[in-house]
Amino acid sequence: MIWLIFLVAVVALLVYRMFQKEKEKTTFFTSRGIKVKNPQFFMLSLFKLLTGQMGVVELLQEIYYEVPENEKVVGFWDGETPIIMLKDPAVLKNFAVKEFEHFQDRKDFLSEEIDPLFGNSLFVLKEQKWRDMRSTLSPAFTGSKMRQMCDLIIEIGMQMVNYLQKEAKDKGIQSYEMKELLSRVAHDVIATCAFGIKVDSLTNRDNEVYLAGKELSDFNGIGKFLKFMFYRFFPKLMIASGMQISPVKESNFFRSLVTDSMKYREQQNIVRPDMIHLLMEAQKGKLSHGQGEKDSAGFATVDESSVEWKKTERKWTETEIVAQCFLFLLAGFESISASLSFATHEIGVNPDVQKKLYEEIKSVNDGLKGERINYDMLQKMKYLDMVVSETLRKYPPTAIVDRECNKDITLELYENKHFDFKKNHAVWIPIYCFHWDAKHFPNPEKFDPERFSDENKHMINPSTYVPFGIGPRNCIGSRFALMELKTVLYYMVLNFKLEPTEKTQIPLKLAKSFGTIQSEHTKNGDFFFNRNIRSVKRRGVLNGLLKVVLRQVSMVEIIYEMYYEHPREKLVGFWDMGKPTIFLRDPELVKTVAVKEFDRFQDRRAVITEQMDELFGNSLLMLKAQKWRDMRSTLSPAFTGSKMRVMCELVVEICEQMVEFVKQDAKVKGPQEYEMKDLFSRLTNDVIATCAFGVKVDSLKEKKNEFYLSAQVLSNFLGPTKGLKIVLYRLMPTIMKALNVKINEPRETAFLRTLITESMKIREEKNIVRPDMINLLMDARKGRLTHATSEKDSSQSAGFATVEESNIGLRTVRREWTDDEILAQCFLFLLAGFETSSSVLSFTAYEIAVNPDVQDRLFEEIKAVHDELDGKSLTYDILQRMKYLDMVVSESMRKWPAAAFVDRVCNKEFKLEFDKGRYFDVPVETTFWIPIVAFHRDPQYFPDPEKFDPERFSDENKSSINPNTYLPFGVGPRNCIGSRFALMEVKSILFYLILNFSLEITDNTQVPLKLAKSLNSFQAENGIHLKLRPRV
Repeated sequence: MIWLIFLVAVVALLVYRMFQKEKEKTTFFTSRGIKVKNPQFFMLSLFKLLTGQMGVVELLQEIYYEVPENEKVVGFWDGETPIIMLKDPAVLKNFAVKEFEHFQDRKDFLSEEIDPLFGNSLFVLKEQKWRDMRSTLSPAFTGSKMRQMCDLIIEIGMQMVNYLQKEAKDKGIQSYEMKELLSRVAHDVIATCAFGIKVDSLTNRDNEVYLAGKELSDFNGIGKFLKFMFYRFFPKLMIASGMQISPVKESNFFRSLVTDSMKYREQQNIVRPDMIHLLMEAQKGKLSHGQGEKDSAGFATVDESSVEWKKTERKWTETEIVAQCFLFLLAGFESISASLSFATHEIGVNPDVQKKLYEEIKSVNDGLKGERINYDMLQKMKYLDMVVSETLRKYPPTAIVDRECNKDITLELYENKHFDFKKNHAVWIPIYCFHWDAKHFPNPEKFDPERFSDENKHMINPSTYVPFGIGPRNCIGSRFALMELKTVLYYMVLNFKLEPTEKTQIPLKLAKSFGTIQSEHTKNGDFFFNRNIRSVKRRGVLNGLLKVVLRQVSMVEIIYEMYYEHPREKLVGFWDMGKPTIFLRDPELVKTVAVKEFDRFQDRRAVITEQMDELFGNSLLMLKAQKWRDMRSTLSPAFTGSKMRVMCELVVEICEQMVEFVKQDAKVKGPQEYEMKDLFSRLTNDVIATCAFGVKVDSLKEKKNEFYLSAQVLSNFLGPTKGLKIVLYRLMPTIMKALNVKINEPRETAFLRTLITESMKIREEKNIVRPDMINLLMDARKGRLTHATSEKDSSQSAGFATVEESNIGLRTVRREWTDDEILAQCFLFLLAGFETSSSVLSFTAYEIAVNPDVQDRLFEEIKAVHDELDGKSLTYDILQRMKYLDMVVSESMRKWPAAAFVDRVCNKEFKLEFDKGRYFDVPVETTFWIPIVAFHRDPQYFPDPEKFDPERFSDENKSSINPNTYLPFGVGPRNCIGSRFALMEVKSILFYLILNFSLEITDNTQVPLKLAKSLNSFQAENGIHLKLRPRV
C-alpha cells in the first residue's frame, strides 16, 4: 500500500511539473510582450510531418498566421529552445544584415562528426571557418566565372533538345513528369560543371553517377528525416553508432570521383572551366575577385558582402574541398530541378506567359544568327528574368532559413520592444510566408511575371523577396542557379510548346513534404509516371505501416484503399517507406509474377532478418535464394499426406481433450460463453505443443502453463512493441543493429530453445521415435526424410484450399543444418499454429453460429460420418472425404484469409507486360504485393463477397473459381508449406466442436463482425463471443 501511495505521488509530481514547465514556456514569451504558439506545437508538428499529415509549408503558415497581422514576431518552442519567427521585413533586415555579427550561423543540426561531407559544407559551417570558406569560394561564383561555365550548360541544354526531339520523332509527342525529366538535366549540368564528367542521364537512365547523385541529394525521404531527428535528440548515441546521414557507398563514390579527378589534373596539368578547377585554384589561394567585376544577373540575384572579399590564408583539407562539391550536387540536383519543374508548369498552364516568353526567346535566337546563346545575352532577356523571378517567388527553393545567436545580447526587435537573446536562441525567416503574404504580393496565388517588370519591381521590398536568402549568409550560388534555370528554359521554350495533359494538376498542390518544396504529383509518382504506371497517393510512414502498428487503421483498410483507387488498372504503384512497390490487381499478373517467372520473384521482402531475430530470420518464411530452396526441399517431406495421417491422431487427442473440458464446464456451470479466439488459441497451442515439440499440455485447464505463456509472447508479432521494432529496423537498420535490439528478447526464446534442444538430445541418446515435427526435423537434418514415390494425396483430396508442392520441394538436399536453423523452423510452426490457425477457427466458428442453415447442414454431415465410424477415432482420410466441411472451411478462408497480402521481390531485371502494349522494366529489388484479401472480396471474382456462402466451393461451382483469385495459402512455389497440416487441424477441431456442441450467438457477439485495426492477421474488433451448448 505504501508503494502504491508513493507511486501515485511520483506520477502526480511529474504531471504537476509538466504543467509548470508548459506554463513557464508560455510565460517566457508573454512576459516579454511576444505572442506565443502552444509550447508543444513544434513537437506535435514534427509528428505530423513524419506522418504525412502536414508539410513544412503548412507548418510555417500555421505559425505565421497564428497571431494578428500587426504582430511583427511570434514565439514558439523547438523542444527546449525558444524560437522567434520574424514576420516583419524591417525586423528581418535588422537580424539578417545589421546584426549579422551576432546571427551569422545556422542552427547546429549536422556536424562533421555526424556526416563528414554535409558537416564540412559551406551550408553547415560556423563562425570563422564559415567566413574563411565563404571568402575562399566566393570568387568561383562571380559573373566572369559564370561566363566560362555557361558553355558547359548550353551543351546539356542542346543534349536535352536532341533527346526530346528524337523521342517525338520516334514515338510521337510525349508527356513527361517534369521533375523527373529536369532532375536528369540538372544532374548532367552539375556532373559537367562541378565534377568535370560528361553523362547523358536522359539516354543512359541508370548511369552510376545519376543514381548515386539521386540517392545523395534526396533529403525528402523518411529515413533521412528520422536520422535528422535522432541526431537532434540523441546526438551522442548516433555518433557512437557511426551512422552518417549521407549513404556511405554513394558518399565514397563521389569522394573518389573528385579526388581522382583533382589528382589526375594536377599530374597532367589539365585545365577545364568547371567547379573542380576553381576549387583547386581556391585551395592554392590563386582564386580572387576581379577588380572590374560588374554583373547584373537578374532580379533574384543576391549581392556579395564584404565577407566574401576578404582573402584567407587557411589551408583546406581534401575532405573540406570534396564537401563543397557535395553541396553543389545537392543544390544543383534537387533545388534546381524543382524550380525548373515549377517554372515549366506555370508556363504550360499560362499560355499568355508562354507566348510572350517564346516571342522574346525567338527574337534573341534569330538575332544570334546561328551562334549559341551566351551568359551576357541571357542577362539581357527581361521577360525570361521576370518569369524566373516570379517562379522563385511562388515556389522558393527553400521555405525557411534560420539564424542562431552566437552570444548573449539584448536587441531591439522593433520600436520599444527589446528581447534578451541568449546564446543558441534562434530566429526563423519564413521565406515562403513572405512570398505568399498578400500585404507584400497582392493576389499571391496568381502567377504574374509583371510583378517584376521595370515599372513594378521597384515597389517590391527587397526584404520580402528572398528566394536565395538574405544578408551575408545568402546563397553563394545564386548566379549559377539563375544561369542554369534560364539556359534550360531558353532551349526548352525555343524548341517545344509546353501543354497541360489530363494528368496535369490544376491548380498545383504542394506535397506534404519535410524537405524541399515540391508538387504533390512529383512526390507521389514520378517513378511510376515515367513508367506509365498509375500510383496511389504517397503516404507518410505513420499514415501507413506505423498507423497500423499504432492501431489507428487496419492493414485491410490500407489494402482496400489502394486496390480500389484505380479500378481499371491491372497494377498500381505505391511507396512503402521510400521504396517503390507494385500492387498487383490482375489475376494473370499474379500468375506471371508468382508462378511463370518464379525464378525472378522467389524471395519475400526481408521484413525480419537474422540480425534482427535469429529465430524468425532463419525461418523458412524469411529465408532467401538458394538457402530458402534447400530448406523448402528439406522440410517438404514432413508435410505430405502420409505424415499428416500419423499426426492426425495427435490432433484428435487434443480435440477429445477440448470436448471433455467444455462439457465439464457446461455440466458444472451450465452452457458457457467463450471468447473463441482465446479458446482456440489454447487449443491450437496444445496441438502445436504435441505435434511440433512432443510436449503434452492442457491449456484449457492449466491456463497459465509455461508453454502457453511463452508461445503467446513469442507469437505476438501484431502487438505495438514488436511492430514498432520492425518499423524502426526498416527505417534505421544500422542504429537498431548497433543497439543490438532484437525483435524477440533472449528471455522469450530461452524456454523454447531449451525445450527443443533438450528434447532432441534425449531422443538421440535413448533412440526415441515419436510422430511429431521434432522427429521429422531430426530426420530431415540427417537427410533421412524424403518424398515417398507412392505418395497419393492431391491438393483436391486434401481440400480445395490446399496448395500443391512444386518441384523445388521434391528435390533431395544433403545440406547440413545447424541447431539454430532447425530451431527456427519449430518457431515458425509455433507462430503459424498458434496465431494463424486459431484466427481461422474463430472466424469459422462465428460464421457457423450466425448462419444456422450452414450449421445444420454441417452437423448433419459430421453426425453421419461419426455414426459410420461406430466408435472409432476420426482419421485423416475420413476428413478429406467430408465435402461440406471442406466447403465451409474454404469459404471461411476466402472471407477471412490468414494473411491480408503476400509479397515477392524481384532478383533479376525483368520486362513485364502488364497491359496490352504497356511494359514495365522491373528493377532489381522491386517489391510486388499480392493483395489476397482484396481478390477474395472483389465481386467480379466472388459475387456478393460479404455473404458467407459455402456453395461457392461445391462440386458444381468450384470449377468457375479462378485459382489466381483464391489464395488463402499463397500462390506459386513459395506458397504455405503447411497447408495440409493447417486444414487437417482446422477440420479436426471443427468436427469435434460441431459434433458435440451447438454454436450460438450471445449479447456480446458483434453482428456484423468488425475487424480490429491490426497489422496483418485478421482479428475481430471486440473478440468473437459464442455460447457452446452441448448437444443432447
